[in-house]
Amino acid sequence: MKIRAVVAPISGKRVNLTTEVLSGVLNEIRKSEIALVLRRSILMAFVMTQGFAIPILCSCITFIIYGFLNDLNVASIFSAMSWFNQLPSSSPLKLNKKLLWMRRQTRCCSSKEGQKRSGPGPPGGKPPGAAAGGPPKKPSAEDAKAIAPQSQISSLKNINLNIEKGSLVAIVGAVGSGKSSLLQALIGEMKTTQGKITFSGSLGYAAQSAWIQNANLRENIVFGKEFNKEKYLNALLDAALLPDLKVLPDGDQTSIGERGINLSEIVLIDDPLSAVDAHVGKHLFERCIRGALGHRTRILVTHQLHFLPQCDKIIVMKDGEIAEQGAYNELIANVLESKKTGKDIMTVEDQETGKVAARVWLNYVKASGGTWGFLLSELEMIVAHLVDERKLWTNKYQYIWGYIAFALLMTAGTFAYALFFAYSGTRASKNLHEKALERILRAPTSFYDTTPLGRILNRFSRDLSFSFRQLISQIGICLSTFIVMCTALPWFTIPCIPAIALYYYIAAVYRTTARELKRLDSTTKSPLYTNLGETLTAKNDRVSDDNNSPYYLLLTAANWLSLRLQLIGALLVLCAALIGVLTDTISPSLFGLTLSYSLSVTQILSMTIQNFTQCEIAMNSLNADAIIEGNRPEKEWPHKGTIEFKDVVMRYAPTLPIVLNHVSFEVRDRQKIGIVGRTGSGKSSLMQALFRMVEPASGQIIIDGKDISLMGLSDLRSRIAIIPQDPVVFSGSFRSNMDPFSEHSDSDSGLKAKVSKSDGQLDAAVDAGGENLSVGERQLLCLSRAMLKTPRILIMDEATANVDYETDAMIQKALREDFKDATVLTIAHRLNTVIDYDRVMVLEKGSIAEFDSPKKLLDDESSMFFALVAQTGESNAAMLKELANQ
Repeated sequence: MKIRAVVAPISGKRVNLTTEVLSGVLNEIRKSEIALVLRRSILMAFVMTQGFAIPILCSCITFIIYGFLNDLNVASIFSAMSWFNQLPSSSPLKLNKKLLWMRRQTRCCSSKEGQKRSGPGPPGGKPPGAAAGGPPKKPSAEDAKAIAPQSQISSLKNINLNIEKGSLVAIVGAVGSGKSSLLQALIGEMKTTQGKITFSGSLGYAAQSAWIQNANLRENIVFGKEFNKEKYLNALLDAALLPDLKVLPDGDQTSIGERGINLSEIVLIDDPLSAVDAHVGKHLFERCIRGALGHRTRILVTHQLHFLPQCDKIIVMKDGEIAEQGAYNELIANVLESKKTGKDIMTVEDQETGKVAARVWLNYVKASGGTWGFLLSELEMIVAHLVDERKLWTNKYQYIWGYIAFALLMTAGTFAYALFFAYSGTRASKNLHEKALERILRAPTSFYDTTPLGRILNRFSRDLSFSFRQLISQIGICLSTFIVMCTALPWFTIPCIPAIALYYYIAAVYRTTARELKRLDSTTKSPLYTNLGETLTAKNDRVSDDNNSPYYLLLTAANWLSLRLQLIGALLVLCAALIGVLTDTISPSLFGLTLSYSLSVTQILSMTIQNFTQCEIAMNSLNADAIIEGNRPEKEWPHKGTIEFKDVVMRYAPTLPIVLNHVSFEVRDRQKIGIVGRTGSGKSSLMQALFRMVEPASGQIIIDGKDISLMGLSDLRSRIAIIPQDPVVFSGSFRSNMDPFSEHSDSDSGLKAKVSKSDGQLDAAVDAGGENLSVGERQLLCLSRAMLKTPRILIMDEATANVDYETDAMIQKALREDFKDATVLTIAHRLNTVIDYDRVMVLEKGSIAEFDSPKKLLDDESSMFFALVAQTGESNAAMLKELANQ
């Protein structure tokens, strides 16, 4: 039980780390788990042997003592054996599992509750703490200090603020200054250790990283409320979503995947304008933030400083404190920290039907070590039970020591069988997990776009747990039982033939039903895993009911099977009894032996059928496609970094519209190319095609003269560096994130300013997903990782969207110095990021609208790039034109 208690949290870590599987971090945890699982399996072998040995040893001791003191008779022997056979029960193992489960549940239920605070009341209800008929409390803080629940790295201190109802408040500051933390503190996601933070009334929160339900577009916008067509259309217009609806295949009924906000009295908005282009950003600020939400209290975190003059109040954050606050005119004379200003895709989970192919069973056997081992183990189990059955010889003196010898032999055989499966089962689990992991790692991005995370977690947390050992054991016991019965009573073979046929028919009916119910149970668990992040109570009830329904039917089917098997078993016992009485040619001991084992047939067959059905379900996870290998380029590729697109057409799925429409261009080595355009114009799709995350429908992409479609994905992606729009950070340390394979010395690593403030410096802990870092800090971490790689081609996909302008300028300087010999493609919404690049590509509806130097495009007042620059504001546009001319 102690080993199980250690294995359980390790297994929990494995399931949690499946979300990090894309980086290969999971393997280290898996090694620890496999080692403990092997230890547990060996202990299970001892427990299994003990379960078989206890009744044998008890019977040996009992019969020896009783035999030397009294006369043994058949009635006494079989009465005693019927009780001894109840001893090898799995109850201790089940009890251990229940105790471990109860301990974990107790720890969960007895953990401290979240901090109580004045917060948003129920929708439509009276705000807590408000006087009857009085107005709700406005957001305020008095000398407050707050820390993150599980980390001391990010904190707030000396927070004093008072926000008037209906005002628009902007929060600005450098990366890591505490902007998002202030919003987290207001909604109660940070622990207040000093002072108080109060507000009440209904609340809306738009996180920096967008949270979306696994539902269609309309459901994400309506968000569980009653549909109001007028409000709905206004929301689409204010959020600039109408152009997007025109390109979606099913309009607002299009499923938009996995990962919403409710508009209420207080709206907290965490830097949403950084993720859209200047045109959409201006539209959202004017039509949505200042327009549709104009009568609400709005707290906006932003790096778009050209919107500040239109805000009622500005809060400047620095090192977790409010450095300054006031109206724009009051602060304009001060030097701000940022000195420069600027203006159904989701697939339905496949549910296998029908029986499992024989090749799938063979795959498991091969993964565990080979076919011969299983055949020998099955033969060993049959022999062991035949020996076990011979133990019922009842001569008082002639067989007593033979009985003991057979008992010891049976115990040793059972232990050898259990030990074999301890090693082979662990080996199979390890090999199959590695294969599944490899296939997940090599899956195209479209797989993750169309597969909810919960579905993947479900596969790794349940489908890799097999009942194969129990199945082999039950088959061995079943065969040995029928051999003994038919040997003792040859006439018993006659009723056995129709009984076996009837057993087979009932088993087939049950397997068909139970197999599909088990698959449905497994399939409906995927939404439960996905729903962990979708915390809508109504939806949780629905998906829980959806999952409980097939499980209830599965239990009903098991009862159906048990009833019929017991009826057939009773008939077999009756036949055995009649044959033994009528023939009068069998000794009382063999007759008792036959009756004893005919009574156990029902339970043995029932367990065999159920284990076989469970193994069929588990084997579905082995049915995967082979990995396609490509041609490997030379070690030094790419030499220069030239990129050429030739008439590339791309769509995310065969039924979805084209996102890249006959795109052709060429980039010479060492060139710096900026890629701009409206949100949804195809910028990120261009990068996905370059990394073969989505395979083009037609056309060619050539890097340094080689067609990338002919090479392996590992070779291609390992030679190109990317700083993604959504920074990818793993649990570990700063060092392991910047240099996952320990290829560089500490002196080569960046982020010195941030790391120097953290305990442990380069060994400072980074939580899973970088939860203890701001989004901007995560992007800086990804930049540092790319710098250590020194690639010939660097892709930046909105990499500076969530950092302040001063940090953005530092990053651009680093790019010019550290990547001067690299070809750089930068997707940007901040036009000042690419204004000094060699050329700028303007995309529109998946096609190249313009592709020239920034100066030439700005000289043409009819160009789309000129219009984008003009939309950033008059002063910022003048600054951008001046930079382009330089």
